Amino acid sequence: MISLCLLEYMHTACLVVASILSGSSLYLYSYYAAHQNVKLNPLHSIIPVIAVFLGIGIFVYPALSVVLIGISIWIAYHPQYRIFGIHACICICFTASLLALDALRHTTKQSLLAHNTHTIQGLIIDHTEWLSHKKGCVVTLAITHIDHQPTTGIVKFFFYTPSPRKVGDFVYFSRFHLPITTEHKSSLTFYALRAQILGNYYGPSISMKKLPITTVYSAWIAYWHTWRTELYTTFKSTLPPTTFTYLSSLFLGNKQCDDYLGMRIHFTRWGLAHYLARSGLHISILMSLWLSLLTILPLCASLKAILLASILIMYDHLSWCSISFNRALWLWLFYIGGWLVRANATPFVGLCNLVILILLHNPWYAWCLDFQLSFFLTAVLMLLSYRREQSFLLSSCIAKKK
Repeated sequence: MISLCLLEYMHTACLVVASILSGSSLYLYSYYAAHQNVKLNPLHSIIPVIAVFLGIGIFVYPALSVVLIGISIWIAYHPQYRIFGIHACICICFTASLLALDALRHTTKQSLLAHNTHTIQGLIIDHTEWLSHKKGCVVTLAITHIDHQPTTGIVKFFFYTPSPRKVGDFVYFSRFHLPITTEHKSSLTFYALRAQILGNYYGPSISMKKLPITTVYSAWIAYWHTWRTELYTTFKSTLPPTTFTYLSSLFLGNKQCDDYLGMRIHFTRWGLAHYLARSGLHISILMSLWLSLLTILPLCASLKAILLASILIMYDHLSWCSISFNRALWLWLFYIGGWLVRANATPFVGLCNLVILILLHNPWYAWCLDFQLSFFLTAVLMLLSYRREQSFLLSSCIAKKK
């Protein structure tokens, strides 16, 4: 069996390559194309996206590898687009290889934890109530070591009794055995692979020994978790129940409220249930309000961009987020980055680069229905808007402001 350390080093190397590929994709289809006078329009940004999906298809159906031969022939007959074709081939091979490595890592760790007992060390990254049990709690542990070997993974503990440990604590316990359920739906398997969840533990609270370790990351998540919990508790104790339910579900994204189901019934009757989905609509509305306020402040454009990015990041940390919410949030951060470097990026280009960035680092998102619907429908709406406004006449994807 391949050692856990070797698998983790290989995965870290893949993350570095993924960052290089995503950055090079943005560079090739923007500044490089403009400086080399290569005729491109915003639709060409979908080429690396298609390449990534082809890599996913090759992982599922290896017979699709013949596509690489066709791309090689195309590169031979179009030398002016050679670098773009080579980049696409690398994206295809890398995505298929990363999926195979991730599947091997996940299987190896699950098999290890399912057999015998082991010593586990990790960081508690979440601690919430277990709604099915009044006194229970759900503790999410990010594993850092298994049998003193550095590794990664997520294990969720569903305790029937309260746990004294809190977010940000490094804990250690020995003789741990994780029962692995072999019969489960494929959708849950893809979700586990995406989040690197190795399994769930159900039972009474076990003895977790707190380690005298504190890192910048552990202090950071402990601070934000405490602040968000205290803020949420303050709103709950001071605001009327109906007002608190609206604030919690619409603004913070937490739908674990006593009055939420009743409020959802009213929204459904009026055909407004989509307002509770925490999609990009919420970010767009809030961005409109924040941009209106920033226009009043006598600040330069760069300071306004930095201030707006700080507000978005803080709002992200105080919210319970979803895929569609994160898609809109990351896309706005992409726009703000273009604002800081004084460059305009079309929305479709930003969306393509965001998809490449996500899938190159974690291709398992492609199997998640919420990811598919959010990004596909957004892309369709953007293409329809471009067709109406005839935006494809642009000669490059990113143009410097004059």
